[in-house]
Amino acid sequence: MFVKTTTNLTLAGVPGLPRLPFGLIGILSLSDTSLYDGQLAVEITSAGPFNASQGTGKVIVCPTNDVLDVNAVEQTVTAWFNTSITFTAVRSTIDYNTNVYLFVVNSDGHSTDSGTLITFYDPSDIQISVFVRRLTFVTNTVIQY
Repeated sequence: MFVKTTTNLTLAGVPGLPRLPFGLIGILSLSDTSLYDGQLAVEITSAGPFNASQGTGKVIVCPTNDVLDVNAVEQTVTAWFNTSITFTAVRSTIDYNTNVYLFVVNSDGHSTDSGTLITFYDPSDIQISVFVRRLTFVTNTVIQY
């Protein structure tokens, strides 16, 4: 069980990381917001402490900007630190090419105030073009016996 925090926050203009009121957590940055299913090493940087260890904490993706959404999909956390989390992206029932919301819930039951927008893209939609150009080199070679 966790508690959804519903407070409007203004991040203080303090050098270094912004500070949030005690008990609240926030996402400062996300290494990638366009994800594919199974993507490794996606990193979240904290704007407020996540807690030093994961415990019951989790990263979830919701189709709505509501951390309590019953259709939330839990992500596979691979590393959890006070200032960063690394996870493997899990799409599951999330639609491709649709804006969804990423939340962090720490072991104290606090969650990010609102979700960070991300998208899962379909890898089959990616087209790669390869252009091959034949190169011919002409050299002058002198062979001496």
